[in-house]
Amino acid sequence: MRDSGEVRWVRGRGDAGEGEVAVIASDIPEVIGATYAVNILFHIPAWAGVLLSGSSTLLLLGLQRFGVRKLKIVISVSVFIMAGCFLGELSYVKPPAANMLMGMFFPKLSGQSASGVAIALLGALIMPHNLFLHSALILSRKDLSF
Repeated sequence: MRDSGEVRWVRGRGDAGEGEVAVIASDIPEVIGATYAVNILFHIPAWAGVLLSGSSTLLLLGLQRFGVRKLKIVISVSVFIMAGCFLGELSYVKPPAANMLMGMFFPKLSGQSASGVAIALLGALIMPHNLFLHSALILSRKDLSF
């Protein structure tokens, strides 16, 4: 029979391993989505898109040495730029409101490249929350009580 300290150590190592697998599993779609998005927008080959996605991640991780506040400012500015571009695109295209509401509740994929566009949207717009959730930004908080 093991003592409680040894069991805790083994359990802690297993939880850390599961956490790493979960981070890797959630980052793979992010890299693939960013690669597709860059390919669709700028016709850059997939291998270059992967390198660009990895470089941007390393750049943001490098910004941490300048402080968490500056990193949060860079991320916030990026989010506001994306929101502004999205709203600008909506005002340029002027889609029918009824079709937009219908698509919000009953989405459908049609067309030859719809799957690629859906993967790009998933990776470029939805998955970047991992940048915040799986980074040291969470660990930098002084009070971790809930």
